[in-house]
Amino acid sequence: MDTDDFADLQQQADQLTAEMDTDLPRISRNLTQILEAGSRLLSKVAPISQESTDVKASILLGTKGYDIPKISQKLEGLSAAKTFEPLEPVRDTDIQSFLKNERENALLAVIEQTRKNTFQETERRHWECMENEWEREKQKILNSLRGLGQDTYDFQPESESFLDDQVSLQGRSNLDNVEMAYARQNVINLWEMVKCMVEVPLVQTSSILDTRSDPRTQSSFVEKAKEYLQQMYLKYITTTIYGNLQQAQLGGIPGTYNLVRSFLNVKPLSVRNLEEGTVDGHPTWAMIYFCLRCGDLQAAQQVVNKASHNLGDFPSFMQEYISNEDHRLSAGSETKIKLQYRRIVKNGTDPYKRAVYCIVGHCDPKEDHGEIADKIDDYLWIKLCQIQTDSGGQDQFTLQKLQTLLYEDFGESHFNGYQQPFLYFQVLVLTAQFEAAIEFMARIDKLLCHAVHIALVLYELKMLILPHSNQAQLCKCLDTDFEMLLGKIERDGNRKAGAIDKFHGDTQKIIERVAKDTENKGLFEDAVRLYDLGKKHDKVLELLNRLLSQVVSHPGSSPQSSRDRLRNLAVGVAERYRVQGHEGNRSNTSTFFLLLDLLVFFDYYHEGNLDDAINVMKQLQLLPFTSDSVEHKVKTFRHYTDEVRRCLPDILLATMNIYHSQYKNAKNTTPQSPMFSGRGVTGKDGDGGKDTYLNYLRSQARCLIMFAGMLPYRLPGDTNARLVQIEVLMN
Repeated sequence: MDTDDFADLQQQADQLTAEMDTDLPRISRNLTQILEAGSRLLSKVAPISQESTDVKASILLGTKGYDIPKISQKLEGLSAAKTFEPLEPVRDTDIQSFLKNERENALLAVIEQTRKNTFQETERRHWECMENEWEREKQKILNSLRGLGQDTYDFQPESESFLDDQVSLQGRSNLDNVEMAYARQNVINLWEMVKCMVEVPLVQTSSILDTRSDPRTQSSFVEKAKEYLQQMYLKYITTTIYGNLQQAQLGGIPGTYNLVRSFLNVKPLSVRNLEEGTVDGHPTWAMIYFCLRCGDLQAAQQVVNKASHNLGDFPSFMQEYISNEDHRLSAGSETKIKLQYRRIVKNGTDPYKRAVYCIVGHCDPKEDHGEIADKIDDYLWIKLCQIQTDSGGQDQFTLQKLQTLLYEDFGESHFNGYQQPFLYFQVLVLTAQFEAAIEFMARIDKLLCHAVHIALVLYELKMLILPHSNQAQLCKCLDTDFEMLLGKIERDGNRKAGAIDKFHGDTQKIIERVAKDTENKGLFEDAVRLYDLGKKHDKVLELLNRLLSQVVSHPGSSPQSSRDRLRNLAVGVAERYRVQGHEGNRSNTSTFFLLLDLLVFFDYYHEGNLDDAINVMKQLQLLPFTSDSVEHKVKTFRHYTDEVRRCLPDILLATMNIYHSQYKNAKNTTPQSPMFSGRGVTGKDGDGGKDTYLNYLRSQARCLIMFAGMLPYRLPGDTNARLVQIEVLMN
């Protein structure tokens, strides 16, 4: 810039200053001063420091009564750790903080584990529902491929809706969807069947087993099952007719005969080569069969009367069958109808005629009638009609034979039990196999609540055969299921060959496999025999120990009791193993023989032979009989197995009761009684040893109390209380 220009600029500035009319003082600054002033202004707009912030915060909040230093300390103490993340460890010297930190870490770990378990359970249930849904869809597809479609009459409710019904669980509830189904009364079909089967007149006998085995009770069960199946089939026919009224041509005449005729109008028979002509346009024997299937004997008689000229001797058989209260033919008529069946009917072309002859004449119970009984309910109804409950020959078809056929020969795999549980449950209930039905249903988690409710009903009605222990199996098969096939062990230890030996040289692996499957099913007594047959001695002893520990303290009752049966089995095994040797380990062997000795102790106890019982207990050296031996017996007891420990509460109570009984007897006996001198005790002041003997019994009771209190084994809650109460009565 030129000097002249700068001079002109300065002159103009001075002129402007001179022209300003203000009272403010004039300030003249050089460049250095201007620079310093600019720096000061810059510091005022620079980033705010922490100190200035604290000062301003103190001024602002202090006027409102807040303590700024304390608030700062609380803010600095807050942790920004993530949720469920373990806290940082503290110094070892700070015990209080360390314990607090450990407690918080433990709580957070539990919460995190619960969260993981919840997600895993949700995932499991999701896939379980998906698999069940796929199973139902596959079943529908298979039915449609077989041509069943919507015309199928199945022996179960619609899609088993009581199993997969989705219940809205709004709000909080401890019930799952199956239990909520009870609240919505969505198990009507199941309870209708149970209600029908329990409405039978029970014969009063000494036990539920005898009542259930009585021919009159079994006959009532058969009639009730037939009644239920007939009502269900009549309902199916009625629904079919009213769904196709135009095709059915029902007309206005009421009765089963007209319903059957209309049903056959809707569902024409596909079977050809039927015999003996027609009635009202439909095959004669088919009309008779469907009338019987609906449970209307008079309607069946009506068909027979219309076609009597073509039926030979059958009208007389039918008349006798209807007129007899038990629906049985006389011996002569039954012989005639069975002869006609074998000679003519069985080889004929009319399946309905064969079925009617089998129903009326109880012919050929082995015939399946697969052409017309293609549903399990039809098959079951025909078999129930052929049952004879009166005493007769071995060829009679009884309820027990039907039960064996369905439960053992066919089994749940034949009926696809886990995919169609309601179907298999009905098969068992309608054949009066209540225990097997409950046991099967209880093995399916979703049906457990149904099993419990049905068991309660049967128990209240005194129709449920209970096991002798809550640990025992509910169902037990007879001993003859495997002996004929696999052989048996004779008393001398030799194996009697079975049918399988004729076809297979090495039967050992087969027997072991059957034994393992039997054990997995919970049939432990059968498994013992099978393992013994397969020379698996250690498994025999292991299972026998488990079974004996459940019944060892029970009183010896009837010869058919579970305790008596197990005792006979165990004694037979013990005698053979002592003579011939065995391969069981030392622990199982010692436990086995100790449990057998405890059986003897409790036998004496329940029979009232108290002196013999206490002598057995002393020989077993299981309990202390002096105060000095208490600690030693406590240490020794730790080496016993769980099967022996499980019996300890009953052993202690029985022994204490023996002491109390002996104490009462001695208390009520005169001092001069030979009872005291016979025990080798001497007394003072001419009491004959009575006080000494009473003190001896008290000391024995105190030893038991000390022993029970020092045991590292947890006794049931009332055991210690009862022991103390009895001991108090002796003081």
